[in-house]
Amino acid sequence: MDILKSENHPLLERPYLFTKVVNYSFEDEKTPSEFVARGGNSLTGINDVIEAFVRREVIKWKDTDKETGRPYLTFNQHIRLLSEIAYEMWSNQKDIISIESMQFILTILFEDWKIESRIQPLIIRMIESYALLVPVENKDWYRKFDHEEFKHFFVARSFEQILHDAVADNNFSKASNFLYLAQLPDSVAQYLSKRINKESVLPIVKGLISVKKKEWKPTYLQPNIGTLLPYILDDYEPEGLLEIGEKITFSSLIFENKFLCNITFKNCMFINISFRKTILKNVTFDSCSFTDIRFYENSENMFTDVRIKPNCTINMVTSITEDEEYFSEYSPYNIIQQLKNKQIIYEEDKTTVVNEVVVHNSEFRKCVKRFLNKYIKSTYQYESNIKEDPIYNSKNFDLIINEIIPLLIKYDIIEEKSNKNTLQASTKAWVLKKYDLAEIFKAEEDTKAELYKFWNEVNCCKK
Repeated sequence: MDILKSENHPLLERPYLFTKVVNYSFEDEKTPSEFVARGGNSLTGINDVIEAFVRREVIKWKDTDKETGRPYLTFNQHIRLLSEIAYEMWSNQKDIISIESMQFILTILFEDWKIESRIQPLIIRMIESYALLVPVENKDWYRKFDHEEFKHFFVARSFEQILHDAVADNNFSKASNFLYLAQLPDSVAQYLSKRINKESVLPIVKGLISVKKKEWKPTYLQPNIGTLLPYILDDYEPEGLLEIGEKITFSSLIFENKFLCNITFKNCMFINISFRKTILKNVTFDSCSFTDIRFYENSENMFTDVRIKPNCTINMVTSITEDEEYFSEYSPYNIIQQLKNKQIIYEEDKTTVVNEVVVHNSEFRKCVKRFLNKYIKSTYQYESNIKEDPIYNSKNFDLIINEIIPLLIKYDIIEEKSNKNTLQASTKAWVLKKYDLAEIFKAEEDTKAELYKFWNEVNCCKK
């Protein structure tokens, strides 16, 4: 822990790599600090560790020529070799590669590197026993990376070179072909982001957006660009306002632990987007659609001049507690209030009237919403689980069983239903009946909705 300098060092989140450091230290009679260059929360620390493993191979691959004592291949040549092997795996969408293919890659690289012919056969033989490439079970003439993390690291290094060439040649066709193949793992984007210098960020972003503009049919290209852009733009401050459009899709955790500024997202889609330890500054969402915007109550976000324009569509906003309890808002008025509470500016359309809901924020209403939100994660709500849930005290349990559930049944919102679990545990269970959650919650401010009377009854209760 002293060596890692932080209990949050990413190496501790990867037990396999941590064990590898310890084992290599023992084998080489070195201290772990020689493999771990620095601590921190970013993947910089993991980059250092994997590169330390490669430097270990450089030392092991020493030329037997006593006159020079030089390594067979330099550190950069080792990185290039492993990157080419990873690229070959990615291109074929396989986790293994034949020894013959690796040897072929080497012979091509020998010409580029002008390796002396006398040591080429030695290097070709040594590739069979490379420490980071291990034999495949029941396939002796095949190799795979010793761990998926190694593969992702070197796939990122190969794509880094592709992007470097794309910027130099102003041609992103090879990058497009690379992203077209399969879903890009987040860790590849993470490793890549640590390798891109600030001067290359803008041309890479613009190049990727231009590639998306030419792609008219749905492929892996769109979500892969949505994975890459937040990592590439993290902690980068464009001089002017950068517009990201072309219907790019961003999903899930991609904005977590990011600092993004001076960006307008236009015509983009955000699927269950999560804001946790997120910093946004001068960011605008224009004509975008959100399936769900998620905020974690135990996470500190910082939003400065963040705007959502009224031409955006937001299906729901969810707050998630430290106990992983979900509270979702579906009605326009409540969504707007939630966003305002998070310091996000919602530019209301003055031509659209959003009905303000006057409520008594009673314990009764809180319990109704808490109970309904349980259906986000579970189809069945069991009486036994309600009783055991620490969130509900004994008084609230009686309120739910004796008043709230009967009221929900009265309006055909839920119904009692038996299954194997209810029979085995001798308990009751309830499921949603006629309406989904969005319909139920939106009805609170829609005077024409079937369930408007239900919410009237809930909001009039002062218990």
